[in-house]
Amino acid sequence: MDDAKKLLRMLASRVDILCFGHDHKSEAYNGQFDIDWMLASGKSTEQTPHDRLQFREIILRHNLTSVALTSF
Repeated sequence: MDDAKKLLRMLASRVDILCFGHDHKSEAYNGQFDIDWMLASGKSTEQTPHDRLQFREIILRHNLTSVALTSF
């Protein structure tokens, strides 16, 4: 992407959750660029503690959104 900040300005206040990859680390950002949640997927081959698989769970309840990192 040539201009990620330009895209984020275009999406500001228009989306609640933005999921993306290619950042090469699993991160969750809350409230940046007027977007409630931005979730970076990370690498699928990255080792996690105790060799467990992890995923982010997006929880929607009564107009409240939260994100949890779940391992299994």
